Amino acid sequence: MNLQSMTGFARAVAEHDGTSIAWEVKSVNGKSVEVRLRLPQGFERLEPAIRQTLQKRFARGNFQATLTITRAVGMQSQSVVNEAFLKDLAGLAKRIEEQFRVAPATADGLLSLRGVLDIPETTETEDVRTALDNAVMAALDVALEGLERSRQGEGAALRTLLLGHIDAIEALTLGAEADPSREPAAIRERLAEQVRLLMD
Repeated sequence: MNLQSMTGFARAVAEHDGTSIAWEVKSVNGKSVEVRLRLPQGFERLEPAIRQTLQKRFARGNFQATLTITRAVGMQSQSVVNEAFLKDLAGLAKRIEEQFRVAPATADGLLSLRGVLDIPETTETEDVRTALDNAVMAALDVALEGLERSRQGEGAALRTLLLGHIDAIEALTLGAEADPSREPAAIRERLAEQVRLLMD
């Protein structure tokens, strides 16, 4: 019998045409397959395929998958700050700080909010995008293979532990069954001794 734990972690890194692809996938116990994804801007298009891949491969577990894409220098688009939106958010953060007496918002916190930094998509052809998507999904498969091995390794350790407990229970049971104090003559003698003590 092969046990597979629902807890595991794996990381896979790949390169494709000057782009570094890194997946980190972890899983914990869960009644069904639940998936939380962290994808870079522009890769949301892969979300349905990623979810389907995980659901086909695993029957149970809560999964968190993070994709990191790093483009080579010269391939990166220049970030554009949506200054009007940032100004509105900074004003809102200041009002919240004053009204609720909370810590002030930080610049990195504000810049990390969706919509503040706009990273224009590179002008890539459909063929280039499809090839990158295929490389991303291939790297995901490598990460999921690693996750399966991790879960199987933990399952094997659990199996060893459980079998050790079962062996200990069996040994205790056999020891109890073989105990001479359980023989009818020994029980009769103990009862007779207790009756004598009560009569005295």
